[in-house]
Amino acid sequence: MMCRHRVIFALLISLLSVGCQKSDRLSVTGRVALDGQPLASGVVNLVPLPGTKSPTSGSEIIDGEFSIAAEQGLLPGEFRVEITAMRSTGETDPHPVTREAVERLEQYLPACYNTESTQTVNVAAGEKNHFEFPLESN
Repeated sequence: MMCRHRVIFALLISLLSVGCQKSDRLSVTGRVALDGQPLASGVVNLVPLPGTKSPTSGSEIIDGEFSIAAEQGLLPGEFRVEITAMRSTGETDPHPVTREAVERLEQYLPACYNTESTQTVNVAAGEKNHFEFPLESN
């Protein structure tokens, strides 16, 4: 009986220690400006380059600022930066199921900031990992 209690105690300790392990994920913050003004809203995604063993992570941009908390953060490495921002076209389309009018949106940042982005950042342990992205509409 005493042996059984020791096994249960050992299992509980090991489960608790797993929950207390420190994550290697890092927080990332930054600013995004379009033509010198803070980007009102959008999304920034950081996509790991080959050789970087990290998940993709991203954040909503609000008033030019974004923040990725360590809990959802990145492992150290090189990342491709993708920034998107949507705006209304003033037109509507029918919803595929309800047929109600749905506002049509368009991605208005140049492709060089998202689908064709070559911008990269290095996320490193022990660093601030704050990045500034000054974008130009053309």
